[in-house]
Amino acid sequence: MAIRSVRSCAVTALRTADTWRKSRLIGFGNPILVSRMKRHRSIELRSKWLALLSLLISINCWSQTTAASLGGCGDALPERILEANPGNYLSMIANLMPGDLLNLSAGDYVDGLNLHDLAGEPNRCITISGPQSGPPAVFIGRDCCNTISLSNASYLVIQHFEIDGDSRLGDAIKAESTSSSCHHITLQNLSITIKTSINKW
Repeated sequence: MAIRSVRSCAVTALRTADTWRKSRLIGFGNPILVSRMKRHRSIELRSKWLALLSLLISINCWSQTTAASLGGCGDALPERILEANPGNYLSMIANLMPGDLLNLSAGDYVDGLNLHDLAGEPNRCITISGPQSGPPAVFIGRDCCNTISLSNASYLVIQHFEIDGDSRLGDAIKAESTSSSCHHITLQNLSITIKTSINKW
């Protein structure tokens, strides 16, 4: 739809230029009429570009709303905001409850992120987030295990991490085959580094 609108605007601009050219060549109409025609075409072109801009904004808002709806989180604000670092994050993850937001500080996390038997609730997701700006939270890959491991997990949001494979064999993110179910998991703003051609990143 957006492509057709852009194409339509381009066609309108070409027709406006062509009309003005013909009026000058064949003496079509008087100068006042031609001036009004140009002004009308200019207003029409601006209106179409404004309509296109509104459409793009609407699509962006719709996509954000759809992501929240599909993830089951809605627009609910966190009920608790917790802070963690590479030294204590594992113990804090074990005690997370529906509606919690766990902010991870910048640094290297070498023990993975095992999200096993961890569940939020509809409109009360559990969110685990790295910094949105500045130095990142970086999860380092391992040979033994997958870096972000999901098992019997639901209504989770995992965001704003870097995952560095470090030439290891584990997967970056995986719902384990031993899990009975994983659903309503939102992954966003994650950067996964491919180190070599032999790993699984």
